[in-house]
Amino acid sequence: MGKGGHGRSWGSYPAGSRGDRVGYQESGPSKSENSWGRSGGKKGGRVPWSFLHVCDAHDTLGLLALSEQILEKWVDWHHGGKRSPERMHSTVILKMMDSDHLPRLERLASGTSPVKVSIREIFFERVDRITDAEVYCIGVGLASPGLRQFKDAWTAEEQPDQRKIHVPYDSEGHISLAYILPDYYEQARRFVEEQKQSVVGRAMTVHSITYQDAYGRDSSINFAGAPRTADSSLCERAVKGARCAASSPSESQPFEIDGSMLEGGGQILRMSSAYAALLGVPLRITKIRAGRPKPGLAAQHLESLRLVRDVSSGTLVNDKVGSCEVSFVPSSLKPGSFSADPGTAGAITLMVQASLFPLLFAGGDCSCTLRGGTDVSFSPPLGFLSRVLVPIIRRMGAKVDVSCRKRGFFSSRRRASAAAGV
Repeated sequence: MGKGGHGRSWGSYPAGSRGDRVGYQESGPSKSENSWGRSGGKKGGRVPWSFLHVCDAHDTLGLLALSEQILEKWVDWHHGGKRSPERMHSTVILKMMDSDHLPRLERLASGTSPVKVSIREIFFERVDRITDAEVYCIGVGLASPGLRQFKDAWTAEEQPDQRKIHVPYDSEGHISLAYILPDYYEQARRFVEEQKQSVVGRAMTVHSITYQDAYGRDSSINFAGAPRTADSSLCERAVKGARCAASSPSESQPFEIDGSMLEGGGQILRMSSAYAALLGVPLRITKIRAGRPKPGLAAQHLESLRLVRDVSSGTLVNDKVGSCEVSFVPSSLKPGSFSADPGTAGAITLMVQASLFPLLFAGGDCSCTLRGGTDVSFSPPLGFLSRVLVPIIRRMGAKVDVSCRKRGFFSSRRRASAAAGV
């Protein structure tokens, strides 16, 4: 628990619950509910659980607005970063692995009125579970007697020694908005004090519970009397890791990509933007390059994103050097002539990594002029591109040509120009 108590258990969400991991699956929703793995955790790699979304489209509780006021330089991206709107949820039942757990949840929800959730407090506390660094958290504590009653009704059907497994918290939930570096302790503490009057007491009514199955896919379970729109079902929720075939990319929730995963470098950014352009799905990448000494977009990453944007006729939001979060909405791939110039000796080959396959599927001849470094540390040299990668891609049926007008090396602060024809 943090030093303020209140029954908070830091970082105790079930495995796979964050739903913001890197990866795409080409599997739209099935007509059969059983194919969603709704019988429990027998298959798939995650532990089923349920929760309430408390950041709605209108931001009724003001959580998104509050989060956006927290300065990015305060945020410890190595130990949690900022919570995205899709992850602003309050746990209902954990470890729903038995065959009767989901039917019980549905039965109880059908007899329960929509629940009211309000903000009980805004807190700033040290996170004691993190032992390798001094990390603080800005968050809000929630109050919901209706949710408490629902949890009690669900656990009443469990053996007494099993109840804490499914509902381990005495509190009615909290949301960790951002993890803060110790250097900004005073600024963050003052920020929390200033926000108390405007935040505490805000309330909303939640009409459904979200159940996440063993494959990380979400479905909505309505409370009694909850309003229901046409075809409200699995597609209306942000189905983690799956493309929702019933809605167009511009209308669907964006895929949430956690840029701090694995090495926390630029590769996640390049590959996820390429996949998004190919599949036509919107994308939101957070904690960009969190594993690097200087997190955020560097010039080369920015130009890579803009190149993919141009090829896919898409739009970018927050695309600037140093940005730790960016949103990308692709449209249709198109052939043509494109260019990219980071203004530095950023690796040309890494820009190729992001744009090559969108260019190959653009539906016609494309040419691309790139300026930057041809032989840059920690990046494939241009020779690898032209002598290894391109020949392999040609064997797959692609027509790719690469020419180099001038070599560019980072140490000499010189840039080169390479032209590629696809």
